[in-house]
Amino acid sequence: PTNELAPLAWGEIGNCALQLSAFDAATNAYAQVFNSPVAGISARSQAQIGFGIALEKKAALETGGERAGLLELARDNYLDVFDTVFGKNLRANEQADPFWVKKAGLQALPLVESFGTDSPELFINKMEELLPQLTGLLESKRTGLTAGKN
Repeated sequence: PTNELAPLAWGEIGNCALQLSAFDAATNAYAQVFNSPVAGISARSQAQIGFGIALEKKAALETGGERAGLLELARDNYLDVFDTVFGKNLRANEQADPFWVKKAGLQALPLVESFGTDSPELFINKMEELLPQLTGLLESKRTGLTAGKN
């Protein structure tokens, strides 16, 4: 547990479990990573995103309140990685990994549209601010939101 390779191994175990549709095993493995005191920000971010993906896949098998709860938990895990200022996965003197911030934002976007945080519009604005290279994609999402309101 004190070796910095251990969380990386747990992350790979989570990835394998996810591929095998063993969602509980995947979430348990990913939790080992983001709770590890020796895991770096990239490993923790990847694990939190994997955790969210496993929750989304598990939610697809559920109905009603259980499904909604799993999807909201997935969204919250993505947002913990996406928030580069107050992200719950950042430790002292760490900076967010831009690759995982982008991945977390893209994973969170459909859930933000479904369940909201503040407003999907505000979330898209924040994504454009952090990830200007995605402006075209995000504008098409914004257009879809506007069309859905009419």
